Amino acid sequence: MTDVIGLRLRMLSDWHIGTGGGVHGHLDRRVQRDQDGLPYVPAKTLAGVWRDACEVAAHALDSGPAGVWHDWVDDLFGTQHHTTGPGRGTSRPARLAVGGALRMPGRMGEALRGRPQLRQAAAFLKVGVAIDPATGTAADEELRAEGMAR
Repeated sequence: MTDVIGLRLRMLSDWHIGTGGGVHGHLDRRVQRDQDGLPYVPAKTLAGVWRDACEVAAHALDSGPAGVWHDWVDDLFGTQHHTTGPGRGTSRPARLAVGGALRMPGRMGEALRGRPQLRQAAAFLKVGVAIDPATGTAADEELRAEGMAR
């Protein structure tokens, strides 16, 4: 039997889930967009963020890198194929499956899809600069632009 749990992800501030690429000389990190041109959260990214948070909690609850809480994380999210050491060549599938990407909800998504200017406004460029730790001022040649979703 498969249990299904519905969820709603609410972003409390601007966010970035990127494509891993940019546009040389213009954009360092591009926001990932769906087929309609709207920012979205891929299912695999959401599962990875959850796993990472659960691993941090498991480390604290187990007082180290192994224990019953780590076993629970591996049971829920699965294990990767090990190439060396104990358990070599084994992996366990995840019990948790995220059913699909998280996209703009119903009426909002529909309204944005039909209006190209509003669709473009769903993301913006955030410009920043690296700070030189020695001087506390802007570092030379460290200006960057990242795509951010609203």
